[in-house]
Amino acid sequence: MTRFGDFAPLCTSTPSYPWCNLFYRQLQRTGHAALFTGASNSSRTAGVGINPTCFIAPTFSPASDPPSPHLGNIANIVACALSLALTIGLVWLTQRRKAAVGRIELRALLVLYAISLPLNAISTGAFLAQGSTALVVITAVHAGVVAAIFWALLANALVATQVVEDGTLSSLVPYYIFTVLIFALGTYISLDIALGVTDAIGAPAIPVQSLRNIPLFVVLSIWPLIAVVAYVGIMAHIVLNVLNERRPMLFYALAGMLFLLSQLAWFLLGRVLCTVRVFAKDRRIVPGDRAGDGGGRRVVPRLEEYNGRYASFLVPFHDVLSSSTCSFARSLALLPLFIFPALFTLPRRSSTITPHALVPCPAAAVMLSEPLPRPSSRLRACPSNAVCFSDAEPARRVVCPFGSADG
Repeated sequence: MTRFGDFAPLCTSTPSYPWCNLFYRQLQRTGHAALFTGASNSSRTAGVGINPTCFIAPTFSPASDPPSPHLGNIANIVACALSLALTIGLVWLTQRRKAAVGRIELRALLVLYAISLPLNAISTGAFLAQGSTALVVITAVHAGVVAAIFWALLANALVATQVVEDGTLSSLVPYYIFTVLIFALGTYISLDIALGVTDAIGAPAIPVQSLRNIPLFVVLSIWPLIAVVAYVGIMAHIVLNVLNERRPMLFYALAGMLFLLSQLAWFLLGRVLCTVRVFAKDRRIVPGDRAGDGGGRRVVPRLEEYNGRYASFLVPFHDVLSSSTCSFARSLALLPLFIFPALFTLPRRSSTITPHALVPCPAAAVMLSEPLPRPSSRLRACPSNAVCFSDAEPARRVVCPFGSADG
C-alpha cells in the first residue's frame, strides 16, 4: 500500500524522475544494494530510477574501458536547450519593460528557471554513474532550485498586489532572503537523504523499499502545488477585482491547463507508453496465435513478424515521448505563468513625471473638474477606467478609459 511520501511508485514507473538519484545512493550507502535488480544492479548500467520499468541507458558503455560516449537522453537535452533560449529571451523582454511593476522580481524568477534547465538536463541525462557523489550533488542543487522557483513565483504575485514598493529594499530583501532559505532547505534535505548527514532525514524508511521521505515529498511535490494555486488565486483577484479586466484570465487559464496536462503526461502518459513498449519488445501486443489469424478467419501477417515491425516503429516514439517530451512540456508549462503578468496584467507606471503639465492620457480621455485631495507625489498606475492624478493641478482628475497614464 502506497503511503504519503513514498517515492517507490514514482521511481519505478515515472520516466526520468530525477529525485530517484538520491534514493539510489541512499540504498547503496545503507547496505541495501540487494534490492537492485536488472540493470540497476550496477551503477555503470543503471538508468534514472530504482529498478525502473523504462529508462535511458547511460552515456557510457559498460563493455568498454574507458567508457565510450553515447547520446543518452538527447531529446530532453534538446528540449532544455530550447527552453533555455526561450527563457533568456523572456529575461531580455522583461528587462526592456522599464515601467512594469515587479520587473526586477520577475527577472529573478526567470533567471532561477534558466538555472534549473541545465541541472535538469544533467540530472536526468544519464551522463554520470548512478550513486556517484557528483550526480548526488547536482540533483540536490536541482531540488533546491526547483523549490526556490516556486517561492519566487508566489513572491511575484505578492509583489503584484503592491503591498510593498516593488524594486525597493522592502521588497527585494525578503524576496532574496526567502529564496536563499528555501533553496538551502531543499538542497540540505536532498543531500541528507543521499549522504546521511543526519538520521532525522537521511535514515532509510521502514520498509526500505518504499523509499519514503516526507520532507522531500513536501518540498518538491506539495509546496509547488500550493505555490501555483496561491499564485493563480492572487493574480485572479488582481486581474478581476482590482484591474477589472477579463482577457488576461484566458492566458492564466491556458497556462494552468498546460501545467496540469504536462504533469499528467509526465506521471501517467509516460507510464502507459512505457508499458506498451515493454509489451512490444516481448512481442505480446497483438493477441493471436502463431498461425497469424488471431483465432479467427482474418488473414494477418504472422504474429512475431507483425510485432517485430510494430516494436521497431513504436520504440523511437516512446524514447522521445515517455522520457523527454514530457519534460519539455513540463518546462514550457510554467512560462506563461511567468511572462503573462509582465505583458498583460501588471499596471505600468511612468518613469518620468512632467512637473507642470497634466499627465498625458490616451485619446478620448474625459476631463472632470472636481475638488480632490492632493495625491502623493508618486504617479499612480492608471489601468483602464482608473484615475490619473497630476501634481500640477491637484483639484482635477483625468479619467483614462483606454490605457495607462504613461501611454
